[in-house]
Amino acid sequence: MTNKRKLMTRDDAAIVLDVNPRTVARFAERGLLGKITEKHKITYKRSDVHELKRKLELRESVGDAIKEWYAMVQCRVPIETITSYSGIQREELSDTLFVYSVEREGVFRACKVPFGFYDCLLLSSEAAMRLKITDGHLIPSLIEKELIKADTFMVGKKKKYFVNLESFKSYLGKEYVGQLLYRSSEVLKKTGKSIEHIDRIARAKGIGFKIKPTMQGNYLFTEKDIAVINRINGNDCKHSNYKR
Repeated sequence: MTNKRKLMTRDDAAIVLDVNPRTVARFAERGLLGKITEKHKITYKRSDVHELKRKLELRESVGDAIKEWYAMVQCRVPIETITSYSGIQREELSDTLFVYSVEREGVFRACKVPFGFYDCLLLSSEAAMRLKITDGHLIPSLIEKELIKADTFMVGKKKKYFVNLESFKSYLGKEYVGQLLYRSSEVLKKTGKSIEHIDRIARAKGIGFKIKPTMQGNYLFTEKDIAVINRINGNDCKHSNYKR
């Protein structure tokens, strides 16, 4: 028989984890907590509860960056590339993504999205983080202009949009979907060139991913694009007639 001091009730585990007791049960359903059933009483391994607490604290520490990492994984960006980009260890990334998957599952449940669709859809915020945008109106605009597709679910009387993953990948295109993407401001730090200069090169040489339907600017660049930008000086694109 397991030593009772090594076990915790669901309510005690909820206090340690600072979550609703129902969430504890959901963690157990996903296999993250060792569950022991004895005489119709369910308990959890104390060691598993504290290990999960560590993972939850790690998840909290990365903030909204996890949404970009999740979208990157869904877009087939190699794990090694994500860990190098984020500075997080592979095991920590795995742990954090696992906890986040339970979080997003809660969003889908609340919107009554069928279970089989969870991995086929992105939250609008995940798509926005992948595109490195802060404008809350841009994703709905992309949907409205049918540049990306979305599935709509009603939450009461309010519509909730979820981005279709395959259409999102098609929007990015083969050249960009599985790559790290950088905004002009990030390229500035890597190259020392001004944002105006970077965007001028992008227009002149036809490089970079232009986020539509925005106006000037709002490019995303791969490492390959940045290498091209690094090699070009201002005069190389000054007189170009290239229209983007």
